[in-house]
Amino acid sequence: MAIGCNPAENHPISFKWIEAAIDKGAKLIAVDPRYTRTASKADIYASIRPGTDIAFLGGLTNYALTKNLMQFEYVRDYTNASFIVSEGFGFKEGMFDHWDDREKAYDVKAWTYATDESGKALRDPTLKHPRCVFQLLKKHYSRYDVDTVVKVTGTNKFDYLRVAEAFCGTGQPGKAGTILYAMGITQSTHGVQNVRAVAMLQMLLGNMGVAGGGVNALRGESNVQGSTDYGLLFHTLPGYLPSPEYKDETLEAVIARYFPKTKESKSTNWWQNGGKYVVSLLKAWWGENATAENGFCYNYLPKRKGNHSYLQIIKKMIEGGLEGLVCMGMNPAVGGPDSLRAREGLGNLKWLVTADLWETETSIFWKRPGANPKDIKTEVFMLPAAASMEKEGSISNSGRWAQWRYTATEPPGVAKSDLWILDQFHHHVKTLYKKEGGRFPDPIVKLAWNYGSGHEPDVHQVAKEINGHFTRDTTIQNKDKTLEFKAGDQVPGFAQLQDDGSTVSGCWIYCGSYTSKGNMMARRDPTDLPNGLGMYPGWAWSWPVNRRILYNRASVDKNGKPFDPKRPVITWNDSEKKWEGDVPDGGAPPVDDEKGAYPFIMVPEGVGRLFALTMKDGPFPEHYEPIESPMKNPLSKVQNNPCAEVGTNVTCDLNRFPCIGTTYRMTEHWQAGAMTRSLPWLVELVPDMFVEISRSLANEKDIKNGDRVTVVTERGSIEGFALVTFRMQPFVVDGVSIEQVGMPWHFGYAGLATGDSANVLTSGAQSPSSSIPEFKAFLCNIFKGGKGA
Repeated sequence: MAIGCNPAENHPISFKWIEAAIDKGAKLIAVDPRYTRTASKADIYASIRPGTDIAFLGGLTNYALTKNLMQFEYVRDYTNASFIVSEGFGFKEGMFDHWDDREKAYDVKAWTYATDESGKALRDPTLKHPRCVFQLLKKHYSRYDVDTVVKVTGTNKFDYLRVAEAFCGTGQPGKAGTILYAMGITQSTHGVQNVRAVAMLQMLLGNMGVAGGGVNALRGESNVQGSTDYGLLFHTLPGYLPSPEYKDETLEAVIARYFPKTKESKSTNWWQNGGKYVVSLLKAWWGENATAENGFCYNYLPKRKGNHSYLQIIKKMIEGGLEGLVCMGMNPAVGGPDSLRAREGLGNLKWLVTADLWETETSIFWKRPGANPKDIKTEVFMLPAAASMEKEGSISNSGRWAQWRYTATEPPGVAKSDLWILDQFHHHVKTLYKKEGGRFPDPIVKLAWNYGSGHEPDVHQVAKEINGHFTRDTTIQNKDKTLEFKAGDQVPGFAQLQDDGSTVSGCWIYCGSYTSKGNMMARRDPTDLPNGLGMYPGWAWSWPVNRRILYNRASVDKNGKPFDPKRPVITWNDSEKKWEGDVPDGGAPPVDDEKGAYPFIMVPEGVGRLFALTMKDGPFPEHYEPIESPMKNPLSKVQNNPCAEVGTNVTCDLNRFPCIGTTYRMTEHWQAGAMTRSLPWLVELVPDMFVEISRSLANEKDIKNGDRVTVVTERGSIEGFALVTFRMQPFVVDGVSIEQVGMPWHFGYAGLATGDSANVLTSGAQSPSSSIPEFKAFLCNIFKGGKGA
């Protein structure tokens, strides 16, 4: 099931394998507001109103529960369905209990399990206790009956039932279904809860950890997975370690706060090792300067306060609170919501650095249409950067495969690699601190920076440091084996990382990627495992520890026997007391073994969470309308996610803005578009900004295919060519027909092909958990003719 994504268009190489599966009998379901290229290949297509994914998925959850289509053994043993929830949890009229209206937030600590005297969670394996997670889940989603769901989503009832019957039919041993998602799921004021709803459905159906199952996020470019793995986001350090806040004054405080203890004897609780990974990271950054006596230089680590996500940075810039900004492969003049304000905010900077392949709208914001360069004081530096095929290094794909690639051709002119640019930043800033001093120079001047002395930093030295090495001779007792390592040896895997300063690792989940055996990411052995499932363990390297399917111990019963014997991911060999197949997740024996453990090793309970204890906006996903919506919420009196950041310049005035607007990507253009719009052969394919509308909307507005049209929202207006198509259809929502307007977001004023940017129209409303903007659903109007029509 592809929901919130269009792989045939946006992830064409992944779709090659989807088509291969179809050839072998697989069924493809496409759920999308438009009839996309993916939909054209699907066995079942269901339209969905943008921003109503939780209603759609909640209805599938209810369907599986009421039709008894869930995999009972899996749900009972491998999720928290049997856990009894304390009296502190409740839900009424769209709100969970423990809401603080002043803080506009829930007290999530009030949502806990009932426990015995020792603090261990109480369970009911029959799943009949009225306050067990399973019964609370059933009650919550009983409101999501098919008629209610299609009333909200605008989906044809017959199509919805076909989806429910087909996908929920995978909830049995010997069958499997996978869910693919992308920005259509995440770019929402309840985006994280959308992903939760997907994962919950898969757990109910027993589709996590099995061959052909899982939840697969489709990334927008080749190394998005790698960038998030290495701490791209403001709230994480490399390896998804927590970014400390002001209140985390010491290393001990961070370890105590973020890495949980557990009372569950059968839980691996892998995050209990987090302190080892933090210390190894600090050693990678500050080397010999990081010692046990100084807390491994923890005080050098920046401490944040609050939210520093993209929109908060842009807001601060608009308000004049930023002196300078570095944009590497980032184009806020096109890529962010309400982009007119972002462009204006760039003029409040003293200096701006952009590093990209071509001029971007951000790099030339000072000469954009309507701007007077004389009025803009920002000093702009543009650094020409190398393209991916012009530099050596690794990329990590959606399946977590880190694959090494080599320089195919040298970059043109004076273009340089990102690594060279960052290396120069480091050397020059460090030199300035040494020469001129500063308020707190030590974190910079004491950085360990051992990547060679050549013109270009040695990318292999970087990769080796990421993997990690021993700083001194070390002996480790590993079960019945004694492991001995010399100073300088590469660490073979993250199980050997230590918290005493004897190991270095720049990103613990990549420990094992570059070992004493060499660069594992560069391997190209096409040999499959005997199970023939396409894992190819000798091809490249997959984090963690070359495991190809996460949570694979959930693919077997409590005795280690595969739920699907024809497609075994792993199997427990009881006579030899070992797993066979993929690298087992956590390595513990099956649950019923004396030393066994539950399969979900990154959760303190050891089982998957149908009931989430720490979600800011509730333990269960609940449908709320997008911030700009054409209707009242039919499921409760609460219109929008109460925890969402609403932002400014939003409205639900249907008299002015009666249509639903949405944005999407194309095969021919890429991201903010400045690169592909600078290539003549791609410009020839899609030379102009266009707006897709239905035939009925075109008739209503007297618009013909190819006419110039203007689209307007509360934030601004854009112009483009009308594309009148049957791919766009109005939604019948609660008996009312509502039109949609769709447009690509790749256009701007730089490059060979220019056009208005769709993100001029989108709002800054954002998810409370991920801070991602709500690009996919907003209210707009469309008029025939140019701007001002």
